[in-house]
Amino acid sequence: MSVLDFFKKKPADTSKPKTLWQAWGDPILFAVVAATIIRWMLLEAFTIPTTSMESSLMAGDFLFVSKMHYGPRTPMTPLQLPLTHQTVPVLGFQSYSTLIQLPMKRLWGFSEVTAGDAVVFNFPGDLQYPVDLRTNYIKRCVAVAGDTVQVFNRELLVNGKPFINPERLQHGYLINTNERISKEIWSDLDVTEYYNLSDHFSGNEEFQSPVPGVQNEILKLYQQNNLPIGTGYFAFLNNDMVSRLSKIEGVKSVLPIIHENNGGAFPYNEKFKWSVDFFGKLWIPKEGATIQMTEDNLILYGSTIVNYDDVGHTKIENGVLFVNGSPVKEYTFKQDYYWMMGDNRHNSSDSRFFGFVPADHIVGKAVFVWMAVNRSPKNNKSVRWSRMMRTIK
Repeated sequence: MSVLDFFKKKPADTSKPKTLWQAWGDPILFAVVAATIIRWMLLEAFTIPTTSMESSLMAGDFLFVSKMHYGPRTPMTPLQLPLTHQTVPVLGFQSYSTLIQLPMKRLWGFSEVTAGDAVVFNFPGDLQYPVDLRTNYIKRCVAVAGDTVQVFNRELLVNGKPFINPERLQHGYLINTNERISKEIWSDLDVTEYYNLSDHFSGNEEFQSPVPGVQNEILKLYQQNNLPIGTGYFAFLNNDMVSRLSKIEGVKSVLPIIHENNGGAFPYNEKFKWSVDFFGKLWIPKEGATIQMTEDNLILYGSTIVNYDDVGHTKIENGVLFVNGSPVKEYTFKQDYYWMMGDNRHNSSDSRFFGFVPADHIVGKAVFVWMAVNRSPKNNKSVRWSRMMRTIK
């Protein structure tokens, strides 16, 4: 046999027909492995399920999240069915086992988490799951480790300076009008969440808030502006929407909702009666920084230390922090933390409610919307063509 004969293509063996597994098994296995590697190291597809980031990101946006920007994390829970998260789709049973838990490391990335980034992270409150399998949230990072965050009268301040807000930032408003605003007008304004307040008040019955947490603020605006209870609309609007809505015939005024200090926010303590519109000043923990475990710091940082920073080695008893069984008067943080807020400021479950986001919970940076579907119950489902194939700011 010559050397050339060795490189000649051998004739296919047609004596035995291929089984179904032989025909499809290898390609399917290759596709699953390739998709798993891409999902882990490069890009992962996500869908925006809620309105907490509107109108920057809309419910129904399909986007890609880059794992490369901040660096992919090594798997913490390796015993998991490929391409699943917490449960198996449709069937609903648990898709992983915690028999093996590995230390999580972050590989090299080409950027750091920066204030202004739209970030996907594991929800810190899902303590029943391993870190890498906690529910995925998407919010905007507004402060990084070492920063000091404050919200005063709805304005976000970072290190004492106004934060450069995204262009389409939203808040809640009371629209003062006695006339009906048609569905077509709301759709033209691209407002997805609006409520006719007359539907929430009838006769002498008690007024019911259209969304959680704003009833007292709406009633206060009625009183301050001498408006009949149950008139007008409540909506989440950005500045452009407010300007355009104010020019519509029959709209007398568009009044901002302000949440006064009421204690309904992190850290849920009588000493810090903060709200979503009056919050802080609060320092964001930084790796290597040491704090004194005063009464205030125990309230502000104690749960973070126990649940995320030194899990299993720390506990709080009788107002004292214990590390490895010994009481301590100071503590040094082992990782960085971030402060995340939704662009729909009055309709977002974010750091103002659940606190700091640990560095090891960061999944990736949202970079690209490839499909957008209108999922608002106020409008018919349709493709938002203008939002497709656009980068995320």
